[in-house]
Amino acid sequence: MIDIGNIFNECDTALGDAMRTLYQNRPNYFILFLSQAEYNPLCENIDGMSPYMTDYTWDFHVNYHQRNYIIHYLNRNYKRSGFTYTEDSVDDLVTEMMIYSHIWEDVCFVKFLLRLSQLIDEKDYVWNTDVEYHTELYETIKDKIIAPLKAQRLQLGEIIEAAYSSNVRNAFSHSMYSIDVDRREILLWGGRTKERRWQQMMSFDEFQEKFLKSIRIWNTLFYLINECRRKAAEDKLVSGMIPVTETKNMQIWAEMRKYGDKYEPYFKGQVISINDNKR
Repeated sequence: MIDIGNIFNECDTALGDAMRTLYQNRPNYFILFLSQAEYNPLCENIDGMSPYMTDYTWDFHVNYHQRNYIIHYLNRNYKRSGFTYTEDSVDDLVTEMMIYSHIWEDVCFVKFLLRLSQLIDEKDYVWNTDVEYHTELYETIKDKIIAPLKAQRLQLGEIIEAAYSSNVRNAFSHSMYSIDVDRREILLWGGRTKERRWQQMMSFDEFQEKFLKSIRIWNTLFYLINECRRKAAEDKLVSGMIPVTETKNMQIWAEMRKYGDKYEPYFKGQVISINDNKR
């Protein structure tokens, strides 16, 4: 039987190590990462506005109900130990294939992983990720998330590599899979022509382990970012100058700001010209 507690602890430790590495090695970029900075081309030609934005929350809002659905499902099945798929619970297996596919298509989640991995690998901040269009998503995850983390010898790279399978996502999205309850296996396939046809057999346990690692990374990453954002705002952290382009820098201030009846973290960024020190 799969040791859920061990999987969750492994994922939590790996994510904590990755976040700590960025904070220790590149503190200014850690604040930039927490600020949820984004390049918004719609602001390019608006007087008094910069396309380099902080506190970009649109990605959170568009998936609000999907995330609630996932949390409700997890609370129903995984707050008890030893949950596994049986003939009576094969519907849950299908549900988890759907959830798994949605997680690895979650733009906000992939953006955070991409930016975290690139910054840890001493690369520039990825202002414009293009992951919204889901073009070359497999290559992005493999080459720009997994490879940099492994290059820095962080366990998170190994965990994501073990958790991620584009075959599950592709087979599920095109309804190209079948389930053998007696053999406890899932047959995945794809391709409409002989030349492009492929298939893969995956055991129930193998899929469940991928699902659990994916869901824990997804959930813990959002949790850690929220906790770090709150701590940075409570401590009123201020970044140093961060290069944005060859001619512009950005500085970021974190603080708690009141919204309605409660206080929430707020990150303000200011873009400054290098040449004339003007905004």
